[in-house]
Amino acid sequence: MRDRMPGALLCGEQDGRAPLGFDLGNSPYEYTPDRVSGRELVFTSTNGVPALLRLRSARQVMTGAFVNERAVCDVLHRRSEDVLVIAAGKVGRPALEDVACCGSLVSRLCAGNPDLALDDGAHMAIAVWKALEHDVAGLLATSSHGAWLASCGWAPDLEFCARRNVVPIVARFTNDRLIADAVSSR
Repeated sequence: MRDRMPGALLCGEQDGRAPLGFDLGNSPYEYTPDRVSGRELVFTSTNGVPALLRLRSARQVMTGAFVNERAVCDVLHRRSEDVLVIAAGKVGRPALEDVACCGSLVSRLCAGNPDLALDDGAHMAIAVWKALEHDVAGLLATSSHGAWLASCGWAPDLEFCARRNVVPIVARFTNDRLIADAVSSR
C-alpha cells in the first residue's frame, strides 16, 4: 500500500514491535507534528486494525481511547442512531484496558442521556470502569498487556495513554482509511 502512496510513512506494530523497514512504530511519542503533519500514514497493528477491518460494513466507525474520550462522546451526543461500542481486545480475547475504556465511554454517554438502553455488555463494561476509574495509569500498568509493554520499556507510552481527554480528534474509519477530524467541545 505504501508503494501506491508516494511520501506515505509505514507505521505500526506486529506483536508489539515495529517490523523491519517501518518508519514509525506504535509509540505515541513517535507521532510528533514535525514527523506526521500533512503525511499519509500506512498503519498496521496486531489488534486494532483487524478489529477495524471486521467493521468494514458498518455505516460509520470511529476510534476512541482514554485520550480522546470527550471528543468521541461529543460526536456521539450529536447523533440519534444506536451506538455499538466495541473493545478491540488482544489477539481475539478481552483486554482489561479496552473493556474499561468502553465502560468509561458508555458512562460518559449515559451522563448526557440517562434514558439510554444498555445491553449486558455495556453494563459489564461500566462495572469494570467503575471499579478501576480512580487510577487509569495503574489500570493500564497492571493489565496483562500493559505489564508486558512496561517490561519492554514502554511504561512512558502507558502514561501517555492514561491521560484523559487530551486529544480533540476522532478518527473515522472509511474505505479502509482512518480520517482524523478535529472536534470542538460542546
